[in-house]
Amino acid sequence: MYAFEGMTPATDVSDADAEWALSRMRGGDGVSRMVPDCFPAVVRLMHELRTGDEAPSPRWSDALPDFFQDGPNGFLHHQVEPYHVTDGTLPRDYLPRLLPLLIDTTTTPQLSWYALWKGFGGISGSGASGMLLSSNGDMTSGQIELERRRLQGDADSAAATARRFVASCAEIPWWGAREMALMSGSLSAVDALGGPTAFAEGVSALGPQMWWPADRAWFAATDIDDAWTYIAGPGSLIDAVLDLDRRRVLEAYEVSFDQRW
Repeated sequence: MYAFEGMTPATDVSDADAEWALSRMRGGDGVSRMVPDCFPAVVRLMHELRTGDEAPSPRWSDALPDFFQDGPNGFLHHQVEPYHVTDGTLPRDYLPRLLPLLIDTTTTPQLSWYALWKGFGGISGSGASGMLLSSNGDMTSGQIELERRRLQGDADSAAATARRFVASCAEIPWWGAREMALMSGSLSAVDALGGPTAFAEGVSALGPQMWWPADRAWFAATDIDDAWTYIAGPGSLIDAVLDLDRRRVLEAYEVSFDQRW
């Protein structure tokens, strides 16, 4: 799948009629600043902690049980060291487990709205695209260089296409003065956000900062600085996400709209 394949740029913010959500989040605090508080329930889906080796990923509740306690900088422990975690974008490998639940909860899976932060390196034009290529001995140095140039050209072309697409999207306002590119597509097209393009560094798989189906059955959001994603929706959806937690498939916690995190 190519970058933004299946997506259509919004020509104006009014295309998405997003004010129903923005008006509720505008001026909000904590969770209600991230997702509109018009839904029955909301869940915080934690992004996977990684250890950098073959060891199983620990749960936040075990490795960092007091992470969300208040401290001088917001969190008691602002860093997740010694672990690694994906900030600002829903991990791509979550989609096979999460997307079926989201699709089952809407009557409009073929039309959803996505808002993607325009500051990600590859789509803003600031990402690096240099690449190296090695051979197992079957290619001469000249052949390696020709192949490197061909692959680099393909990568640069894909990156340029992605940047043009994002530039053509209407901007949707959100908290923190984030510049968001607004686009539409089916729920299954979320896999095309930002990529994947194998060799263009920065134009890689990205998750949206906001997304919701046209029938407004649910709303999901990921701050660019957070290592978790909020999903607000009906009780049946929240229960289904929490069941993934009970089965240790993903880690999720039900929260309230008036909570700080």
